[in-house]
Amino acid sequence: MLPTPDGLGQGIPQSSMNTSISTQQTYDQKWLPLPYPATGVQVHGDWKYEPEGRTLIGGTNGVSAAGLTYTVTSLVLNPTLQQLEDAPQPPAAFLKTYTALPPGLPAAVARDARSVTRGATSAYAQASDLVNWFTNTGGFSYNTNVSDDTGSQAMAEFLKNKQGYCVDFADTMAAMARSLGIPARVAIGFTPGTEQANGTWVVTTKDAHAWPELYFSGWAGCASSRRPASASRPATP
Repeated sequence: MLPTPDGLGQGIPQSSMNTSISTQQTYDQKWLPLPYPATGVQVHGDWKYEPEGRTLIGGTNGVSAAGLTYTVTSLVLNPTLQQLEDAPQPPAAFLKTYTALPPGLPAAVARDARSVTRGATSAYAQASDLVNWFTNTGGFSYNTNVSDDTGSQAMAEFLKNKQGYCVDFADTMAAMARSLGIPARVAIGFTPGTEQANGTWVVTTKDAHAWPELYFSGWAGCASSRRPASASRPATP
């Protein structure tokens, strides 16, 4: 069994699901793909629990995720809009860590964040405004033929040209959220993949993805419970 997600409050609508996962022999990675947030894993080998991303990392003797079949129990969390709107302030230490921004962050990041969320009356409303801006009203387009630079100036270029791929969207939104005082980080994992005729899902490296996670006290900050595999890192704009 894995620990209960930190910050998960009482009264959040939730259920659990069991997922059977099989990996190819060529998937020689130290991170074990898991639905998020996993609460239990039945797998062979020496695996160490990493609490920051709630995932498992291969331990000694070259343990990897290649050629495994294992079962994962995970939570499906469905907070109501009101619960998200009423989320209390996160703990001070958590807030300090996940709202930190590097020196030299382009002024456009905070400026655009304030502009996009003007009039929002809660942190969740601000987050929703950011999502809507990046996906609908902001004029952004997905383009993989851009520089792979992930530094601060890359954010300025992304906000100016409005073209980029998942890392650009994720890093920039996480930084904008932090500038508004909303704890955020970037997660790296997989989208759900492609459903097969027999009801199984096939997930390949082409489904690898990055996305921002924004934390709302009371429901453990889980941005999505539908992705099949996840490892998280703090946003590094």
